[in-house]
Amino acid sequence: PYKHGLLNTASWGRGRGNIMAWDLSYIGKKVEEEAVRLVKDIATDMATNLVYKSPEDTSRFLSNTNASMDAPNESVDENKFLGRSGSIAQCTRAINAMPNDKLHSVYITNHVKYGVYLEAGYSAQSPNGVFYPVFVAVSSMYGRPRVIS
Repeated sequence: PYKHGLLNTASWGRGRGNIMAWDLSYIGKKVEEEAVRLVKDIATDMATNLVYKSPEDTSRFLSNTNASMDAPNESVDENKFLGRSGSIAQCTRAINAMPNDKLHSVYITNHVKYGVYLEAGYSAQSPNGVFYPVFVAVSSMYGRPRVIS
């Protein structure tokens, strides 16, 4: 008699007493869908802020900021010059490609050779690095930042 699969009264039977069973799969599915939406929002905020925090001299570093699902994208194209809006669009497409019904790991990477120097603060445009300050800022927007070493 109840909809949405929350209550299953079919298990009421003779000789077994009154048994009431709750089917929580509907709630579990909704929680997973909400988790997927939250992961996509966080990943989009992270990628967008990484691109804006990245120094834009030749645009090579920010153009090689890659978002991927389930495994890191370690590709580097030394001739890729997308600019900020193109880099954000590239990452957003990859993040939005994640299916809405199943939670996946999202990786945001940049494997340009001089990226280690940018992260170490050798750029006047990003003296505190790129990934670490963005990670802390975006993490604090969604909850307490946690650094995993």
